[in-house]
Amino acid sequence: FKLFSIPGRFAFDLVSTMVLAAVAYIIGKGMGSKCSFEAVFKIFAYTGCLHVLAAVPGMQFITPVYSLVLIYLGLRKFVDLSTYKTALLLVLLT
Repeated sequence: FKLFSIPGRFAFDLVSTMVLAAVAYIIGKGMGSKCSFEAVFKIFAYTGCLHVLAAVPGMQFITPVYSLVLIYLGLRKFVDLSTYKTALLLVLLT
């Protein structure tokens, strides 16, 4: 057990969520979205909380799929792109 493993993991998750949200925001703006970075960041931050459920036996296969579904639904609603553009954005991010 390392003392700094939990804060280090938290910092890594925070930075990676911010980078992923920034990339999604930039691509979304290029596709004609009028959303704010804050809205996109919230989508990725809230779905990032699902990683806690991956510790439950049997859930490590369900949570990534459910996370992608929630990201798609969140982007579809808040980024205000068409269904196809939202799906393309999700494919470009994964």
